[in-house]
Amino acid sequence: MSTPPLCRPLAILALSAIFSLASLDARAAVTAHLDDSGIVIDNGDGAKFTIAFPVFVNKTRAKAKIAEKSVTERKATVKYEGGGQLEIEVGADEVILKPTGAPADTEFVYSIMRIDTAYAGGKWTIGATQGDFPATKPPGNLFQGNATGIVMTNPAGRTTALGLPANTYEQLQDGRIWDGNYFQWQFWALAKPGTDRIVMKLADHPIAAPVAVAKPAPSEPVSTPSNSA
Repeated sequence: MSTPPLCRPLAILALSAIFSLASLDARAAVTAHLDDSGIVIDNGDGAKFTIAFPVFVNKTRAKAKIAEKSVTERKATVKYEGGGQLEIEVGADEVILKPTGAPADTEFVYSIMRIDTAYAGGKWTIGATQGDFPATKPPGNLFQGNATGIVMTNPAGRTTALGLPANTYEQLQDGRIWDGNYFQWQFWALAKPGTDRIVMKLADHPIAAPVAVAKPAPSEPVSTPSNSA
């Protein structure tokens, strides 16, 4: 039996929708692995972001220096001058940071990630704040404040989301301000003595809820760390 002429356009549209959904399902997930440069996030669509190996930050906002590190694709141990170490484990949809032996005045675990200017024209979301990755350099910071991670969407609509515990202090800057060719995201996650782990979630869509894993749970918003370009 042949398809009636008026039904053919509808059948074509239905098939097109099915193939589109299949293509989305086949799209690679956001994943992570480790190398000597840090935590590498792969958005499954050709873009990669490297989060530098995190370091401890104390009450004076001084950053610890890395003394040595041992790195495999899924696990790393980072040791710091002045004491303490961070175990990093990469899972299917998360990266777990486990601090041990950190100095008593440790307050945060800090890291930084660059975002290629190919994202100019795309969008970002941090907490309740949304904005565009600007085509030309802005006069100041794009964002600074407490939130739960970042969502980045490139001009083609591909989304990469990194979720962090509540009250993580974040800063998003345009590196072109100081003649760089990148955007720059930084975070300071609470890591006071007693914190047994900090979890970063990975997704290709906005993460609905904060990742509440750091202990002890923060009771007040994080005070603003000093600017770090």
